Amino acid sequence: MTSNRLKIVASAFGDPKNGATASGVPLNFFKELSKTVHIVHTVSSNRLVFSDFFRGIVDPVKSISRIKFSLRPEKKWARETIEIFSYRLEKELKSIPGFDVFFEIGTNFCINMPRVRHFSRSDMTIVQAARSGFFRGGKLSSLELDEAMYTQKLIYDNCHGIFVPSAWTKSS
Repeated sequence: MTSNRLKIVASAFGDPKNGATASGVPLNFFKELSKTVHIVHTVSSNRLVFSDFFRGIVDPVKSISRIKFSLRPEKKWARETIEIFSYRLEKELKSIPGFDVFFEIGTNFCINMPRVRHFSRSDMTIVQAARSGFFRGGKLSSLELDEAMYTQKLIYDNCHGIFVPSAWTKSS
């Protein structure tokens, strides 16, 4: 019976139910989590739509080669991108009845829904990505890096809790 359990909406950058998303981490993480909570809905944090071509956040080359919209890496943590994606997510979340928590893998949204608690699971911070070169963090310009760090801080400040898998991530 799920009526007593916490009801959450689960999110990842890609389909959280697809084993190919982030090497299967979201699929397996949420599968384990569902043993103690009720996952009422899943969403991809990749919220690209056709009009995003005109905003300059879509990578046209990758989009054509993959036959789906691909986000420009330097725009992933841009404040404008986070605001657009968060707005689209909030519209979707408002149509989902009776959930308590939004839980995302990563830092992709800054939601403003007082009744919903926001949690994040993060492998690394933007600072760590830049230092290590992971997730194209080392390829961001100084200005893009500053904006990404600022945006990630906004997201973390919005979270009720942040889960990290290592002391290395926690130290950042």
